[in-house]
Amino acid sequence: MAKNALKHTNNESRIRLPIIISVLSLIIALGSLAITGYTAYQIYFKSSINVIASRQIRLYCLIDRMISVVHPSISMSLIYANDGGRMATVLDTKIKVKWKVGGRTVLYREFIITREVENLLYESNEVKQFPVMPVAVLGRSTVSKQYIFVPLEHISQSDIPRQFDLEMELLILHNGTWEQHSKYISRGIENIWQDISSGPPFRSNVFDIEKL
Repeated sequence: MAKNALKHTNNESRIRLPIIISVLSLIIALGSLAITGYTAYQIYFKSSINVIASRQIRLYCLIDRMISVVHPSISMSLIYANDGGRMATVLDTKIKVKWKVGGRTVLYREFIITREVENLLYESNEVKQFPVMPVAVLGRSTVSKQYIFVPLEHISQSDIPRQFDLEMELLILHNGTWEQHSKYISRGIENIWQDISSGPPFRSNVFDIEKL
């Protein structure tokens, strides 16, 4: 009788083993299918935008002749990189800017795009300008732009320190929401934006930036 029970148990084990193997194979196949589907979605149907700044910025003053106001301005080259397979559209770009002295923030403003420019100087020393348009980036490609940014709110000459570090955070308007991107800093800036109330001519200079 004990031998019959053992035989019966062995038979059940032989029956269950193929079932377990089949279930495990099905789970592995479904997992592989899910991974393949997710990868295909990432490659062909999703857009993924990253914004990268060039290694230098130009700081100077810009006159708004419509309202006779002088703004501190930032000229920056940006690369919009789409790592996904679907075309992405960036509707707008702005910078959160902090003036820092001794590691402490002494002034904060948001800077918005006022002009798109081409880094080409003519004999008249005028930069070629374009209307500001949304940036369309095809899948697995990049688009380069150069913009002039000015503060959203007025900045007085007395607000700007003579020596400071400039911290900048890039934000883009993508899929209806503002997305935060890279942060940069330019260190040891001095004697710039000190002629807002006295120019023109205005002092202009190029400064290196590093990613934070």
